[in-house]
Amino acid sequence: VVGVEKEYDNGEGVALIDRRNWIFRPEITEPQAPAARPPEVPLPEGSHTRDFTQTPVTLFRFSALTFNAHKIHYNRAWCREVEGHRDLVVHGPLNLLNMVDFWRDIRGGNGNGNGNGNGNATPKKITYRATHPVYAGERYRIVMGDEKDGITEARIVDSFGQVGMVGQIESF
Repeated sequence: VVGVEKEYDNGEGVALIDRRNWIFRPEITEPQAPAARPPEVPLPEGSHTRDFTQTPVTLFRFSALTFNAHKIHYNRAWCREVEGHRDLVVHGPLNLLNMVDFWRDIRGGNGNGNGNGNGNATPKKITYRATHPVYAGERYRIVMGDEKDGITEARIVDSFGQVGMVGQIESF
């Protein structure tokens, strides 16, 4: 486990603290068998839902945009034959961006009050944990609850019932 903390500040002081923990797997010395595709189940319901199916092109572009050279996001043969994934793995940060974007849309978008929410679309704090891979070409859903005490619970669930990410978004 490697922990990284970055502070971003401006003339008014600290604007953002980014804390991350990365878990690195041991070096792969033997090719892994691809994971079997489990049986599909209905996607969960919730107060707010948004569905996604990421494409290989989207994952390649996001890898390029973020300078992420990890082959699990753009090399299908590597995913299946070396790392044992059943397909390309959707980036955790891409899912996080989609989760926060959905939260912003629910709260009123650009902050001018012209959306369905209250117009305050700036998060105060975001916590999240990626818990299971989400794969390209497979449908998954962001399920978001209603805000309670300034906190919105969110999760990403794939069409096999696996929770791929959990998060909390705290508003000002």
